[in-house]
Amino acid sequence: MFEIAPAKETLMSHDIPDRHWQKVGIDLLTHKSIDYVITVDYFYNFWEIDKINRTTSNAVIKKHFTLFNKLLAKL
Repeated sequence: MFEIAPAKETLMSHDIPDRHWQKVGIDLLTHKSIDYVITVDYFYNFWEIDKINRTTSNAVIKKHFTLFNKLLAKL
């Protein structure tokens, strides 16, 4: 009848970086059979969401190589 709920975990805090793109979070997401890679800059809380054709490590690395080159060109 009743299921025991899993124990809630406490949130883990992290240090805020000193400059943008010093610390990033990366995750993969599939929505309606389309794959995305999500990149978050912890300094500005800036989100970049890109479609990717494959979820292999090589495809994710290539996407980030392109992303970081684009960002460096703006500096």
